[in-house]
Amino acid sequence: MTFKPLNHLLALFTLFITLQTQAQKDFTVTLKPEPLVLPNRMFYIDSVVDARAVKGSIGMAQVGMNNRQVDASFDKPFDAALLTYFKQVTPLQANQQRIVAVVNELRIGERTYKMKERGTADVEITFCRLDSGRLRAVGTYSDMQESGGMDVTAAHPKRLATALNTCITKFNASDWPNNPGTLYEAAAEWNGTDNAHNIVRSMVRNAGIYEKFTQLRSNSPVSQNAIPIIQRLEGDLFLVRDKVTEKKLREPFGVSDGTSVFINTFFYNVNSGKGVFARVTEEGRYMAWFDHYMTATEKGLWAGGFGAIGGAAASADLDLIVLDLKTGVISPVKLYTVDELFKDDPELLAKFQQDRNKRDPAVMLSYVKMYNASHPF
Repeated sequence: MTFKPLNHLLALFTLFITLQTQAQKDFTVTLKPEPLVLPNRMFYIDSVVDARAVKGSIGMAQVGMNNRQVDASFDKPFDAALLTYFKQVTPLQANQQRIVAVVNELRIGERTYKMKERGTADVEITFCRLDSGRLRAVGTYSDMQESGGMDVTAAHPKRLATALNTCITKFNASDWPNNPGTLYEAAAEWNGTDNAHNIVRSMVRNAGIYEKFTQLRSNSPVSQNAIPIIQRLEGDLFLVRDKVTEKKLREPFGVSDGTSVFINTFFYNVNSGKGVFARVTEEGRYMAWFDHYMTATEKGLWAGGFGAIGGAAASADLDLIVLDLKTGVISPVKLYTVDELFKDDPELLAKFQQDRNKRDPAVMLSYVKMYNASHPF
């Protein structure tokens, strides 16, 4: 018995997914001012300082019919995009003080559940006076916006604007005019020299829960006293529960037991069960592990187009999955993704493309290891 028609359908499906993943390589956000009422506003913002630890993107969005994760960025340089926004919502008026907005964090993201999506925007701003050429912080405020729907990608500009406005509103309501301020110092985040706040280089890995990607990258769990209960399910998949309530953890980006790092599978697999985390087996610029990578659209296509046979085919083999510590993007290592993953190492990319066994996930992992070894993070 042969299954040539099925093989043809599988080939067509694979081609479809490949074309979709190559169609768009990033997502652009255009900020649009949201109405903002600031009673008795005594300040205007005319400068922006980008104090984010990693400045390559503003997070990730899911694009295309298969909801592929891609880098997100503004439609203009980061500082210019925010300064344009601030000047529109806090225009200069008479007898107002100049304020500099130091952006410590600004990141968008998306979470895909089996039946819904959630979009997020995280913002933290330190508002400063300029004093003899030095910044004096007079207030730091943060906000996180989250909303759902069938397609949350289009609402990223609105969530960001709401988060920015909330920070500005909190600052306006504070007693900042009577605050002498303190010399501004950048928060301890991941960077190439601060090993204590580098999840890869740290001599002591802090155990606990990472609610966000930035906490994982900087070895800064939200609470080092909340070490979760980690129980093996099968292979390198683990069930993670809250230590106090023993409830399964659904929302955190990752956890650590002080030795290993575990990534929440629902960030890349809509079929994943609640509280299931995958253990990272390779660490570096790309953290890597083996598991099933599946978006909601891919799941629907497999189920609708191929039924039980297609579902079985889709789940038969494990994918090599990587987390880019520069951007926070999680993606499968496939023939159609390596160009982007290894784009700054053309020699390694050429070597991979010529490898006869390049489709083997184990071989793919060996190239990820070579990349990490050649590009210390």
